[in-house]
Amino acid sequence: MNHIPFDSSLHWPLYEKVKKHILVIQINLHKAKIATTMLLKAEKQHQPDLFLVQEPHVKDGKIAGIPKCWKSWLSKSGKAGIISLPTCSTPVVLSAKENTMAIKRTKNSKAFTIISSYSSPYANFREILDELTDLITNINGEEYLIGGDFNAHSQRWGYRDEDSRGKQLQELIAEKHIFLPNSSDSPPTFEHNNRQGWPDLTMVFSHSLAAICEWDVLEEESYSDHKFVKICINSNIFSLSFARFKTAHGGHCKFVNLFKSKVQALRNLISNSSMKKSSMKQPEPFNLKST
Repeated sequence: MNHIPFDSSLHWPLYEKVKKHILVIQINLHKAKIATTMLLKAEKQHQPDLFLVQEPHVKDGKIAGIPKCWKSWLSKSGKAGIISLPTCSTPVVLSAKENTMAIKRTKNSKAFTIISSYSSPYANFREILDELTDLITNINGEEYLIGGDFNAHSQRWGYRDEDSRGKQLQELIAEKHIFLPNSSDSPPTFEHNNRQGWPDLTMVFSHSLAAICEWDVLEEESYSDHKFVKICINSNIFSLSFARFKTAHGGHCKFVNLFKSKVQALRNLISNSSMKKSSMKQPEPFNLKST
C-alpha cells in the first residue's frame, strides 16, 4: 500500500479549545416550572457545563422550559436528568435506566462518566443501588461523578440519625471506594417550612478526582425546596472540532471558497500518486516448471 505524505495545504481547519475546569450544578427541581426557569439565571451567573437535575418539569417526555440549544436526557422514570449546555463538548449517552441517567465525555483525554440519580423516599432503595452497581461495573475503573437525591439519612453527610437507606449507601461507598465531597458540617440542601435535610449527595471515584473537586451549597434562590449544589472539577478539558458550514446565510459559499483553495493541491497529489503507480516495476510472472 502506498502511504500518502501529510500535506498541510490539505489540512481542514481544526480548532482546539481548552477549559480549566468542568462545572456542574446539581438540584432537585421538585417538578416546578418556576424552578426550571431558575436554571437560566444559574446558567448566566455560574456558566456551568452541565446540570444534573432530579424531578424536573417534564412535558411530552422531555425536560420542559429550557432553551432549544440545551441538550437534555432523562431516565426512564423521567425523574433523573442531565442537561448539557453549549459550553460542553457533545457527550455520549451511556445509559438510561429507571432511576439513573448516565453520559460519557472526556477529561484529560480519558473517559469520564457523569450520572444523575433519583430515589423516591417510597421506592425500593435496592433498585437504585443495583443500577449504580451495574454502571460502575461496566465502566470498569474509569473516573465518574454521581449526583443525586437519594433520600438517605446518615451523620456522615449532615443528618442526626441514620436510616436503612443511609446504611446501604455507605456500604456501596465503602465497597466501591467512592469519595463523598459532602461533609457532616455541610449546609442543608433541602429546606421546607421548618424542616431541613441533606438528601442531595455527590460522589466521585478516584482519590485524584476527589482532590481537585470543589463542592458548595449555594444560598441563592432556586424556587425549589432544594438548593443548588455547585461542583467544580479543576482539570484541563481539551476538545477538538473541525470547521463546519451551515448552508443557510451563505455558509455554502464559505465552504466552496475554502474547498477551492485546496483543489490544486489535491490534483497534484492524485497526479503524483498515478505517476508513481505507473512507474512501479511490474513483477515478472512466476512459472512453475515440472522436474
